[in-house]
Amino acid sequence: MAKRVPLGMHRMPSGRMMKDSAMHRGAMAPRKWIRGAIDHPGALRRTLKVPEGKLIPAKKLERASQQSGVTGRRARLAQTMRKLGNK
Repeated sequence: MAKRVPLGMHRMPSGRMMKDSAMHRGAMAPRKWIRGAIDHPGALRRTLKVPEGKLIPAKKLERASQQSGVTGRRARLAQTMRKLGNK
């Protein structure tokens, strides 16, 4: 028999316990979030003037991630993707 779930808690499919309030704040990321995050493939590359087929240099990406707005958001996402690729 499964353990009872305490009041104010929720059991995730992985078996992990999470507070109900955290569930409503969007603490769990939706599946396939990357597909929805990339709206315009190649837009960051064109903005940073890096030729297609070449890697965006880490320093250039770091400087772009400090910017605000769409370019900064795209650069931060690119940094995250670079980290995911190393796993």
